[in-house]
Amino acid sequence: MKKVILLAFAVLAAVAAFYVAEGFLDAMLHGGSSASFARRLAATARQMNAGLPRQVNNETRMDTIVAGPGNRLTCVCTLINLSSTNFDRKDFTAKVKPALIDGYKARPGMQALRKEQVELHDQYRDKDGNEVATIVISTKDF
Repeated sequence: MKKVILLAFAVLAAVAAFYVAEGFLDAMLHGGSSASFARRLAATARQMNAGLPRQVNNETRMDTIVAGPGNRLTCVCTLINLSSTNFDRKDFTAKVKPALIDGYKARPGMQALRKEQVELHDQYRDKDGNEVATIVISTKDF
């Protein structure tokens, strides 16, 4: 059961990263050349938040996307059936981070983010809103 949940988290992270990249590309293409990168990143986050919160699977809800500070996008998710008392942060991070790195490195839709060296933060909270893990991915990871 634990492996199934961890696999579901990995899939969520990859899906979230894909949607963030897709929105970023749309904002870049339609944002105008005079807009600063930080503004485009913030516009992308606002656009993404229009469809949130959204249930990703039986275990996970994507709550919000936050731009900044700097070249950072943070995806905040809630693990709706999880209590922080029975959560192994180290094990979770060890299993999910490689999938996040692979998704960031390989997905064509992430190219614009990689080019600008955007740092992706996936923040996970338990059902009570307590932060249980934050996984940081950047181009330095590959």
